[in-house]
Amino acid sequence: MNKIKEKILQIKDRICDKVKNMKEKPKAQPDIEDKLNGVEIIDDDSVITIPQKKKMKRWKKGLIICGSVVAGIIVILVSVFMFLRISGKSSLYGRATSERPNLNRENQAEENIIGSLDIDPENMDNIIVIGDDDTEETGGNTSGESHGTKENQGGSSKEDSNKLSFEGAGEESGYDVIYNGEKYVYNEDMITLLFLGIDTKEAVKPAEDGVSGGQSDALFLLILNPHTNIMDIIAIHRNSIALVDIYDKNGNYTGTGYTQICLQHAYGGGMEKSNEMTKNSVSRMLYDLPIHSVTSINMGAVPELNDSVGGITLNSLETFEADGYSFIEGQQVKLKGDNAYTYVHYRNMYVSDSAGMRLNRQKQYITSFMNTALAQVKNDIGKVVDVYNIISKYVVTDLSIDEMTYLASELISYKFGGIYSIEGELDKNPKWKYERYNLNQDALYEMLIDKFYEKVE
Repeated sequence: MNKIKEKILQIKDRICDKVKNMKEKPKAQPDIEDKLNGVEIIDDDSVITIPQKKKMKRWKKGLIICGSVVAGIIVILVSVFMFLRISGKSSLYGRATSERPNLNRENQAEENIIGSLDIDPENMDNIIVIGDDDTEETGGNTSGESHGTKENQGGSSKEDSNKLSFEGAGEESGYDVIYNGEKYVYNEDMITLLFLGIDTKEAVKPAEDGVSGGQSDALFLLILNPHTNIMDIIAIHRNSIALVDIYDKNGNYTGTGYTQICLQHAYGGGMEKSNEMTKNSVSRMLYDLPIHSVTSINMGAVPELNDSVGGITLNSLETFEADGYSFIEGQQVKLKGDNAYTYVHYRNMYVSDSAGMRLNRQKQYITSFMNTALAQVKNDIGKVVDVYNIISKYVVTDLSIDEMTYLASELISYKFGGIYSIEGELDKNPKWKYERYNLNQDALYEMLIDKFYEKVE
């Protein structure tokens, strides 16, 4: 009997120890707790009662399960987002047209240069090659010997040569160029995105032949500086003279000549190839500046793009009437629907530098649009996707989903700096039938260094 009592006391001691541990550690083993649930132990000295465990209600269990599922989904979405962001950044930087600008290309040889070309925008087969002696050669076949000399593209002027130097520049020296006595290094983290406004109101579709892809009436280079979190836009005059790759109706390359940059998009079929050729030509015009992406938007998207942010209010820069709409210089106007298209697209072909006047209106409009759109994106990042879905039928882009994800996540922290034009002047030589805008190379150097380079301290 004593042995039985001794055994019971040993069991009681073990149980008491277990209970004590459970009080100190709430997460005790559930199987012990379940076994003792509601049990009362009595001996000669004390009574120990194990409180009965309350059962969890079903709705609480369901709530915990739902919470776990939601948390799991959030983790998955965040993981996918981070993956897209990282892969998007990598692929975007990997598709740049070059590694860095080549400001020192004064004596760089160019192959297959036909010369200076005067091309009829209404009939791209009508190409006039202008020589140094103002002689003309007309015809659609531009292959063969060069008939002109290098225009104001590449190299530096006498004024600029005193400001610009590459003496001692290189990786070991830690700088790439000396400008106005200051040393500069290229900011390799810059992101440049080229946007083209194509002169058609229709949705995108392949061109009928190799010369009917549509001209880029608007060319804007969006530049993102991760070091300052500032985005700027460089506006490019559509008639800027640059080296343009020429093709025939069958898509066969025939040579390269100096003509208006807006004509490059007309070659290549009007889709991805036209975009890519324009991106390469703009990069070449800007001293091989790396351009990471190109997006073309048919001008027919303007009304829907404008209305997607609730319309734009501004003061008209000009007085004109077109398409049933009237604009008065200095008068405030709320752009909605088609009158937004008219304001940014109209130009009087009978007025000198009407393209430049239109570019000023486009710069004004884009400044207002960017400020409005960025404010909305910061409140709702999904706005980017919503806007893209609205205008997607008018868009041709090389941006992938992961690249768009990366850019959208970056834009939230950016401020809009402003829009800058590349200085130049109209070529008023009467030998040209179509207006030509020659870039000021000194001003171009200064802009490139100001926006894409950093001082070496």
